[in-house]
Amino acid sequence: MKLAHLPILLGLKRPKPRLYEQSTVVVDLAQDGPIDFAVWHHPNERASFPSQPEIDELRTFIRPGDFCIDIGAQTGDTAVPIALACGPTGACLALEPNPYCFPVLEANARLNRSRLNIIPLRYAVGEREETMTFNYSDPGYCNGGVMPDIARWRHGHLFPLDVEARRLESVLAGYGDRAERLRYIKIDAEGYDLNILRSIRAILERRRPFLRVEVYRHLDLEPRHAMWEFLTGLGYRVWRADDPAHLRGSVIGREGMVEKKGFDLFAEPA
Repeated sequence: MKLAHLPILLGLKRPKPRLYEQSTVVVDLAQDGPIDFAVWHHPNERASFPSQPEIDELRTFIRPGDFCIDIGAQTGDTAVPIALACGPTGACLALEPNPYCFPVLEANARLNRSRLNIIPLRYAVGEREETMTFNYSDPGYCNGGVMPDIARWRHGHLFPLDVEARRLESVLAGYGDRAERLRYIKIDAEGYDLNILRSIRAILERRRPFLRVEVYRHLDLEPRHAMWEFLTGLGYRVWRADDPAHLRGSVIGREGMVEKKGFDLFAEPA
């Protein structure tokens, strides 16, 4: 936690929420050509633009017409590459509960409609239908989540925000036959990822999608091991993702879950 946040942690100071604008840029992809891409001008938002190697990597297992899910979609920097891999006949369901960045995700869903299909939903994925309190890193609400069992002084996310959560099973019920083609789920939930995995166990057992899951940098030993055991117990082969263009970095064992503070897993169904 930053020293400047100590008065906020002690309840002595509460900055007002801040709004940031967005703009649209053109990203020129080597094979896919130029696309329009909406960018959020929050100073803590790390600029991450769709790249051809990332899209090519997704196409090694996503086919045109597939249905994919992005949980914790933020502004759409991962949803856009996923949707390009699915093509206009498929879809990427992009769930993001944060009302401060959600308009940017909506903008990316409107752009390039002849080439991709993003369905933005302003929900978190939870273990039940409820209002959840997320904690964010700054008064502009850039990065946040539930972060269960992690002390506030450790994660430093001191700005609460109530968001609406839905069970993924109930969300998918509205997409009928399209959900039958579920191929890939990306989860980035700031420490709540294992809770989400457990809540969608029936989906994983039935549909066997590929998975990319964040291992949050502040997670203790027990939830790291529990995540690996959960995935391998379902018959998944677990890789450490080097980066979005190299999802199959190296096969990771149980003890490998503690070799780095924060990283992504890629889980491949057997």
